[in-house]
Parts: sequence; structure tokens; C-alpha cells
Amino acid sequence: MNILICGHRAYAARGLVSLLENAGHEVICFSRGEVYREENVITGDVKAIDQNPFFKEHIDVIVNFILLKDGTPQDNIEYAAALCRLGRKQNVARLIHLSSISSYPNDVTLITDKTEMDHKAGMKGGYGALKVLVDEYMIHERDAHRLPVVLFRPGFVVSEDHPNPLGGIAKVLPGKIAILIGNRQSTLPLVYRNEMHQVLLRLIEKEDAADVCIAVSNGSCTKAEYVKLVAPDLRIIGIPGKLAIGAAKFLKAIRFFDERKLQMVKGVFKVQNVVPSVV
Repeated sequence: MNILICGHRAYAARGLVSLLENAGHEVICFSRGEVYREENVITGDVKAIDQNPFFKEHIDVIVNFILLKDGTPQDNIEYAAALCRLGRKQNVARLIHLSSISSYPNDVTLITDKTEMDHKAGMKGGYGALKVLVDEYMIHERDAHRLPVVLFRPGFVVSEDHPNPLGGIAKVLPGKIAILIGNRQSTLPLVYRNEMHQVLLRLIEKEDAADVCIAVSNGSCTKAEYVKLVAPDLRIIGIPGKLAIGAAKFLKAIRFFDERKLQMVKGVFKVQNVVPSVV
């Protein structure tokens, strides 16, 4: 099959091209840049990907890793729209969009591929909000145009070359002290990148696929366990959850916080068990 990987340079995508090629697939890569093609790598305006003249061959499956983190919600929706137009133009068998378990509500304790996603983007942080908004657009495209979209939702992607393994999880202080952004019970469902790529390969080659696919290696890992995994010499200190949430509620009561900020604080302390999909 001809597989298009959008965002092939992303950390989560590293190694996927080789895996697909070794499995006998032809891989085309796309990333942002001037409108250009060199061998199997195409660059151009992401919001006009469907108009890029260098897509000469038929595309069977699209796998999208691109999220415009520095872009506005509208920028991301415009990219998603162009990607879906390309998928319809190519009559793809599947468009696999890299979503996230951040798309689920913070107050859900058990997550499976049957769990309803969160539709309150305004109550999430920037990353989670973008994921929810783009997911909702993809669902609309699937329903309105029968585009075969699969929302692929991995846990926190782990590998030895992670550029910032503790970013957003713990703050490292002098003296080898790690202050958790959360407490010892706060969960951080993990997926090892090589395992995630194997799930993607099976998903690409599968004749029929569900609308949602969850990929986790350890769906109940805690932030404390993860810090010990990547930095075993650090002494871990957690933030008391009741104290932090109580303070956030007080700040909301005096109108220093709004509901969104309160929910973001609660999200830091969420405890969830995430069950992987069977592919």
C-alpha cells in the first residue's frame, strides 16, 4: 500500500517509516515548508495540503501526526479540513488521526475505546483543547462525508530519545528533587513508541477498523512511577491534591480563577485506568 505520513519528523513518528517500508509498504512523507518534493518527501503549506501538486501517486492510507501547537484553533481546523479534502480526493481506505487520551473527560476513572470523549474544549488546557476541537471536526467529516477516519489515541509516548521526558510532569530542583505536577496517585498512562508503531502497522493493514483505537502499554502508570522509570536517582515530592484543589476553588470563589482554571487544576490530579484497544 501507499502510506502517507504527515509529520514524519515528529518525535512520536520516529522509526515508523522504516517499519512500514520493511513491512513492504511504499511510504510518502509530508511536512511543512516550501512547495517541493525530493524523492518520497513532500513539503508545502499544511492548510493547502489537498492542493499540493506533488501528490502524484494514489494514497491508500493517511497517518497524521501534525498538530499546529503554535497555531490557533482555527489554524488547526483549517489544516484538518484540507487533510480531509485530500483524503476524499484520494478516496483513502483510512485516515488515521493521532489524537490523545487527553480528549477524554478528567473525571472519568475508566477509559476504553467505547468511552465518550470530552466535548468541553473550553474547559481544557491548550493542548487538550486543540485535540478535542480537531477530534470533533474529524468526527463531523466521518459522519457527513463517510470519510473512514480512525481516531488513534495513544498514552504518553515513551522512548530513550524523548526530548523533554519530564516536561509537564515534574519540576526538577537542585539536590535531585523532583516536584510532581500532581501527586503520587496521579496517573500518566504510557505507551512505548515501538509498541505504538506496531499497533499502527496492524491498524493500517487491518481490513476493518473501529472508529477509535487506544494504544497504551501501561494504562494505570502513575506520574511518580514514570519519574522513577526515567530518572531513578531523583527524590520525588508530590503536591497534596486536596490542598491544591481547595486553593483553586477558593481562587474561583474570589473570582481570581474561572471554571476552566479550576478544571485544569483538577486535571493535574486525575486518576484514570486506560484500557488498550484490541487490534
